[in-house]
Amino acid sequence: MHDVPDIGYRFTPPAFDRLQNSVNSFDLIQKRLNKWDLQIDASKAYNQMIDSGKTCHGMISSLAVLYLVDLLYQKFNQKREYKDCYMRRGPLAGDVNFNQVYFERDVVSACTAIFIHNLPSKWFANARIDRSKAPVAFLLKLSDSLQIWERPSKENPTGFPATKFDMKIQDGQLFFYANISDDKNKKMTNDISTLIAPDIHISQRDACAT
Repeated sequence: MHDVPDIGYRFTPPAFDRLQNSVNSFDLIQKRLNKWDLQIDASKAYNQMIDSGKTCHGMISSLAVLYLVDLLYQKFNQKREYKDCYMRRGPLAGDVNFNQVYFERDVVSACTAIFIHNLPSKWFANARIDRSKAPVAFLLKLSDSLQIWERPSKENPTGFPATKFDMKIQDGQLFFYANISDDKNKKMTNDISTLIAPDIHISQRDACAT
């Protein structure tokens, strides 16, 4: 009997990159990455994810949010005018402002930060995230890397108890204590290596140690 290949599947996400008015999500994200001086090719990173057959929740979430917010802008500010433009009906009437300036400045920045927050450290080998240039991306990567208590996973369904962690700020330095395995500690350290953050220190001292 000849060898039978394993049954598998290939993840093919919808065309989230195609926004309204012939705008492409990757173009918007790439421009923001360039502005942040990050040497990351957004399309290349995405295509490598597709070819690998693995899903990067950061990239998929980023494109999905950008796609949906763009649809809302198309509905409430179809001409994409740089002026205040609000919903006229519904529970959020008068509260949500669809001024195009917020889309280009804030929405694209937030979605770009989401896009890169889960990328492997190799993508930051030539340029790390600078808080002065990309504060949202810096904060998202930092918080996602450090906040692992009570986050369930396949290997650890209940997550780590919060008592295993502690942090303090002293003399402008952030000290993070994690009483967990060497592998998890190394992963956190590796994640933080994507940031320009000489003032952030990770230690395996017992939580709440002095």
